Amino acid sequence: MQRRHFEVCLFTQIMWDLKSGDAAIEGSAEFADYRQELVSWDEYAQSAGPYCEQVSLPSNPAAFTAHARTWLDSIARRTDESFPGNEGLRIEKG
Repeated sequence: MQRRHFEVCLFTQIMWDLKSGDAAIEGSAEFADYRQELVSWDEYAQSAGPYCEQVSLPSNPAAFTAHARTWLDSIARRTDESFPGNEGLRIEKG
């Protein structure tokens, strides 16, 4: 095993676990408060509309939810349709 490659894998996994909340460092709150890194509600209100426009997403909550449901439904439908030809997947015993 190459030490350098192992260290890259190890610290990458630690980073992902810290970001997702699956891991924590005891006493880390003494050094930084993540809430200070968050966008303020005022800044969010000013930038949400232009951002949604740039990425072609509806900024209205109901319209966004409908858009997300339609998008996820289309992905699920395509996945279901591709299942018979997928040689890497099989269902055994039900």
